[in-house]
Amino acid sequence: MKLKNKILFSVAALIGSLVVMNFVYSITTAEQDKIDNSPIYSVVQTGLKKNPEIIYLGESSNITYRDNDLDKRPISGILKDFYPDLEIGNLTKEASHARVYYYMLKQIPEKNSVKTVIVTLNFRSFDADWINSKLENAISKGLVMVSDGPVLYNRFRLGFKAFEHKTDRERNRKIKSIWKKDILEIPANLPYKTTAQWDSTMAYTGIKNPDGSLNEKATQLACNFIKNFAFLIDTTSNPRIRDFDNIVELARKRGWNLVFNLMAENVELANTLVGKELTDLMLKNKELIKARYEKKGVTIVDNFTIVADKEFIDRDWPTEHYAETGRKQIAKNVALAIKKFHSKSFQEKDENSLAFSFKNDCEGEVIWAQMQTLSEDKAYSGDKSSKVTKENPYSVGLEYPVNQLADSIATLQFNAMIFRNSGNKNAKLVIDLIPQNEALQRIWIGVSLEELKITPGSWSKLSYPFTLPANYKEYHLIKAFILNEETTPVYVDDIFIDLIPISKAAK
Repeated sequence: MKLKNKILFSVAALIGSLVVMNFVYSITTAEQDKIDNSPIYSVVQTGLKKNPEIIYLGESSNITYRDNDLDKRPISGILKDFYPDLEIGNLTKEASHARVYYYMLKQIPEKNSVKTVIVTLNFRSFDADWINSKLENAISKGLVMVSDGPVLYNRFRLGFKAFEHKTDRERNRKIKSIWKKDILEIPANLPYKTTAQWDSTMAYTGIKNPDGSLNEKATQLACNFIKNFAFLIDTTSNPRIRDFDNIVELARKRGWNLVFNLMAENVELANTLVGKELTDLMLKNKELIKARYEKKGVTIVDNFTIVADKEFIDRDWPTEHYAETGRKQIAKNVALAIKKFHSKSFQEKDENSLAFSFKNDCEGEVIWAQMQTLSEDKAYSGDKSSKVTKENPYSVGLEYPVNQLADSIATLQFNAMIFRNSGNKNAKLVIDLIPQNEALQRIWIGVSLEELKITPGSWSKLSYPFTLPANYKEYHLIKAFILNEETTPVYVDDIFIDLIPISKAAK
């Protein structure tokens, strides 16, 4: 009996010690370990800072843009144009899929301001190549510290690599096995019944140039379309189905309006390169997903075929990366779909209206030129500003086609908060008007911050009116930014550029 009591006491003591250790760890270094080892943890904390009513969960499709896009904002940023009075949280992490989104959503506290959750639904995430991607090791590692259970236990799991970490060889073997074994329901007269057979047939026959020679680039792209989309979603075994089902259940428990944003695929190019057999299969999968989740009460935004081939950025692999028009189409469809939840806040947006003003708070949501200069070293408001040094001499700045500016403008008023040090003798505000041809002379104005009376050592407001030439509409591009070619940094925040019409300027 004494031995039994000793054992019970020892077990109780051990459990008690573990509980105490877990408590101490949770209030000391657990938070930092989450930040260091779980990328999505920081994404969620940042996305919830302003107590958003709407949150948008996405991967690279949300934030990728074409270099010559006028509007480089993410889909989530464009969405806010339709709901200017609502806070929209952006929870975006490259290569994310439904499992990651589920863990993101679980990090939202029970008491929160969220009413509507918009989740990116990317069809390629259902295929063998993505499910078994070599990126999954890093993703699985990043989810350990935000998993259920005691945080100390999760830390031990992380230390002992108690998470999925397969070799690249194992993953490739699994992908090829699925491509060879999974039977496709495709027209019986086709000579292939699996993804592997279809891929090898395309590689052998190829896409031909007009002269009959092999177009290697087009053939490779056609094979990539087959490997990414020649599959049938099995709702009983596909892990993404389980992940999306988990999201549905979590949203039900939390009382959120749930929206699945079904991303556009390049159906146009798939049909051109591979044919109707593949696009029919793609559409069949789409309808399966729509039917399944609409029955569960989810709002489905069907963007599957709305983006034209020319709006897809990547030309050697099927992706969901769109140029400006494509992102705006998707954002508008999402805005209209959630109008039933936020009708009082909805505002119609005229895409053809010309610009009268521009704002950038340097937090990263509004994409201008030189975003690589954003820094958390110092900020007038929020967490970031544009840090301008000899290494990166141009601040976050406006670059805009003049033909998109409003008519009859007299003055460009440049306003920003500036922090400079006493050593910055030559830093300046630059206004640059670039002509369309050699017939016009380039206009380049540089005004020193000293001349503009920007006091060293503290945040000061810069306000400078630049009088546009009468023929400004004949120019091609206008730029406005801070230039600092010295080692000592200048910080720029809260840029506001106002275009003042001639009628107001006259007053």
